[in-house]
Amino acid sequence: MQINLLVEDVLGALQSELPPIFVRAEIPRLTGGLLRVGTLANLGDDGPPFIRTRRHALYERASFLRWLHGYLHATPAPSGLLYLQ
Repeated sequence: MQINLLVEDVLGALQSELPPIFVRAEIPRLTGGLLRVGTLANLGDDGPPFIRTRRHALYERASFLRWLHGYLHATPAPSGLLYLQ
């Protein structure tokens, strides 16, 4: 299916572009606006795993991408587009 190839292309690009460790505030910029800071904060335990520091939520690239893979495949739209939750 074409959408699966697109998702894999996006994840591959992010794999090569994301730093090994990054904070939540950087995610909108790093993902081209795919995810917002508030969305990730509201997801809580349903979101990607993170370490809470004094002022930041810290993410690790591999675990973030594993979560994002599931997130992007979660709700395909009938038209072949993805609805992101």
